[in-house]
Amino acid sequence: SVDAAYDWFKIAEALVFALTAVPVYLLARRLVSPWWAVLAAALSVAIPSSVSVATIMTESLSFLTTAWALYAIALALERPTVLRQFLVLLTVGFAVLARTQFAILYVTWVVALGLLWLLAPWSRPRTRSDVLALWPTALPVVAAPLAFAARLVSGDSASSSLGAYWSLWRGYDPLQVVKWFVYHLADFTVYLAVVPVAVAPIVLWQLGRAGRAGGRNAAAFVALFASANVTGLLVVAAFASTPWGYDRLHDRY
Repeated sequence: SVDAAYDWFKIAEALVFALTAVPVYLLARRLVSPWWAVLAAALSVAIPSSVSVATIMTESLSFLTTAWALYAIALALERPTVLRQFLVLLTVGFAVLARTQFAILYVTWVVALGLLWLLAPWSRPRTRSDVLALWPTALPVVAAPLAFAARLVSGDSASSSLGAYWSLWRGYDPLQVVKWFVYHLADFTVYLAVVPVAVAPIVLWQLGRAGRAGGRNAAAFVALFASANVTGLLVVAAFASTPWGYDRLHDRY
């Protein structure tokens, strides 16, 4: 029955939300000892947004799939093997299935890779074979336009490529996007009780120094941190700048 299904769905939502602690723990272990990683994992699910487990929406699943994608990106930044690049594409694909706008995670990966090369010159491709080894990352750049063109040839509209978010295929006012970016950054600061945001620059500076000195995990984390926050907030700001943003903050993102 619908009533029984509703209860089961809420149980599933709670389980999926709680499982996000696993990729967060693994990501934290790239930098800190086990017990500090356990604390990070616990804090990741002890947040106000856990209220979403009482709803039948995609928030919990999006939280889990995004965390796995970020972990996969961290691994690929540390060592961009062909297998790890495919792992990035796979996890990003699952995140997109949960929510279309998480296609931005592919951009997160590409931007983070560029930032890593700027931060740590030793991580840059040195030979032609090093460059060619990045071919899995280039696949979406080729496949996405082909798939998009195929949809248009078949008679579908451009907006239909966004599925349920077809209404977001529109123009965006850059000034409005910037405004909402700043608003959501401020909301993010309050959400984290200010202290982590105040401490973050100090930690990132130390990690950046370690990264430039050859610390792969540190350099990868700084690049991922910067890219994920900027690209993630940019997507939310763009959405909030539309009429469907209802002129308010969207802290669940």
